Amino acid sequence: MKQLVLLSFLTLFTVSIKAQSHHLKGVVKDKKGIPVPFASIFETNTNKGTSANGEGAFTFTLPSGTHEIVATAVGFKPKTVLVTLNQDDSVRIELEKESYTLQEVVIGNQEDPAYAIIRKAIKSGPITLNNRGPIPRMYTSKGCNAY
Repeated sequence: MKQLVLLSFLTLFTVSIKAQSHHLKGVVKDKKGIPVPFASIFETNTNKGTSANGEGAFTFTLPSGTHEIVATAVGFKPKTVLVTLNQDDSVRIELEKESYTLQEVVIGNQEDPAYAIIRKAIKSGPITLNNRGPIPRMYTSKGCNAY
């Protein structure tokens, strides 16, 4: 009998905890109202997060209470929004474009450093496996024509 009462209590307790979760639906747009596709939306100081779809829309399940939500996307400044959830709600997050200014760009005509590494490897001789001799060559490539 005690086990039945305990099981009933735990089931009701679990259902009441589940009922306290709410859906936060939203859309991420830029200042012109254009959707920002695939933006990242997450709650600060937690591991909870989601991504917007191609139209900037997202759905996020959170418990009741006040949450600090951050939206980020490449080319935009991160935006923090404070959301209080007591029921399912929706939010529109507007991101501001971020630009970078370079002071100076230097273009050199030096050799690719990979060439020096390749020359050094060729000069070192054949590669051996556990001092058993050189690795046998299985095939050589002569080139091909692709259409």
